[in-house]
Amino acid sequence: MLSSRESATADFCGYTPNAEEVEALHIRLAREIEARKIAEIHVASWQTAFQNILPESVLTSVSVPEWEKKWKQILSADRSTTLVLEQEDDNIVGIVSHSSTRDKDKDPSITGEVSALYLLPKFWGKGFGKELLKEALERLDTSGFKEMTLWVLEINWQARTFYERMAFQADGTTKIKRKAGIDLHKLRYRKSLA
Repeated sequence: MLSSRESATADFCGYTPNAEEVEALHIRLAREIEARKIAEIHVASWQTAFQNILPESVLTSVSVPEWEKKWKQILSADRSTTLVLEQEDDNIVGIVSHSSTRDKDKDPSITGEVSALYLLPKFWGKGFGKELLKEALERLDTSGFKEMTLWVLEINWQARTFYERMAFQADGTTKIKRKAGIDLHKLRYRKSLA
């Protein structure tokens, strides 16, 4: 029998899309007009990842209208780059957002950060997240960053395993974010780009 960590990651990590699947994908810059679709992906992914893990009050505190406003602000600002993954039919199925680090203990001239990586749940385990993350890594590397960080909830074994397979390692830095009256513990993961 699989442990909770194993069952959460058994079918999720390690898949590499075949050439036909990769050809059907297109990664491009997001447009502000796509904020609603990005918010839908963000919320669906987050709520699915944490159902049966977090209380319902926390899950329902994440809403599409709230995130649509936030994504409009993110997409209209110059601080970060957001990429979308779309299929041949122009249907957006995933996003990744990256920038220089927001962490005070890191140098933003050499440390990049992935602040968001979300896929519609029906596209999990197909290697699409891997392709999005690889694109973000390549763009950060090309921009001269020497390392990349990201934050992940401690209880999100699925994401942690995914990032570890992509050669990220927890660096021992933690923080707590309070959401709907619950403390959510986050771990920082780091990867060298040099």
